[in-house]
This record gives sequence, structure tokens and C-alpha cells, in this order.
Amino acid sequence: MRAIKEATYKNMSVEQRVIASMEAIARGDKNEKSRLEQTCPKFHYTMTDYRYCGKINALRDMALAVEHDIRGCILAFFDTALFYEREPRLTSFKSLIMRMELLPEHAEDILGIRKAWHDFLRAEGIDSAVAEIVFADMRDHITAQFIRIAERLDLEPHPYTTQLFSKRFRDYYDDV
Repeated sequence: MRAIKEATYKNMSVEQRVIASMEAIARGDKNEKSRLEQTCPKFHYTMTDYRYCGKINALRDMALAVEHDIRGCILAFFDTALFYEREPRLTSFKSLIMRMELLPEHAEDILGIRKAWHDFLRAEGIDSAVAEIVFADMRDHITAQFIRIAERLDLEPHPYTTQLFSKRFRDYYDDV
């Protein structure tokens, strides 16, 4: 453990404190991380009602998590379909098409995540089409393409995925 003198804690810049905290976390030094937090200068602020801005920020975080998790489904499809074994299964275009049989499983998860997200938004009185516009800057074109493919497959959202994500969304949002 790197010892920091008491006076140093008071004089640390924000950047130095962030670096020291990251190093303490990386070492697993909870005492040092706690000490850095406790000695951090305290300020009083006037700000917009946190019940409002916290919810707005939470919605943005959740939209980013939706994008992330859908990308995870897409990567899982490619991992399972193409790279699971030591020797890649992809030896020709035909072999790629033959591996497409795995797409519905991953598409159902994509649909489950979207259903949970849209159900959550609806429960909060937010139109999912409005949310799509607001958070469009997060949507990657490949993710959008896979969503369109998943929607065209005429599959049902995976119920477990929908249930899991519904709970995650509710727990996160209610905790703000």
C-alpha cells in the first residue's frame, strides 16, 4: 500500500484524487479508497430537483444499457455461430448461412429486452417512439439492423429475458 501523508489528502486536486482512487480500487485497498472519499472537499449546491434530473439521467443510463445488452446478444450470436469451437466453423458463405439457425434464439432475447424496455416506458407514461427519438444518438446502425431483422422473424420475445430486464429496469429506476 502506498502511504499518503495526511496533509497531501487535503491538497489533492480532483484529478489526483481520481487517479489515487482508481489505483486503490485496483489494489483492492478499501481503506485507502474510503480515506480518499472521506477527505474529499465537501460543497453545498443548489440544483434542479434531483427527483427530476435523477430520473432523466436514469432513463438515459437505461437506454444506454438497452443498447449495450442488445449488442451483447448480437455478439453472442456471432460467437456461438462462428467462433465457439477452436477451428472456426465458417469456411464458406454456405457454412455461414447454415449457422443462421442460431439467429432466432438471439433474436428472441433482443425482442425480450426491447419489450421490457417499452413496457417499462409505457408504465411510466412515456411513449416508446418518443424515447427512440430522444435516445437515437445511442443506437448503432448494426444494432438497428438486427432489431429490424428480429422483428421480421415473427418471433415472440423470450419471456425470461423480458422478465429479467423488466425487474432490472424497475429496480434501477425506483432506486433513483
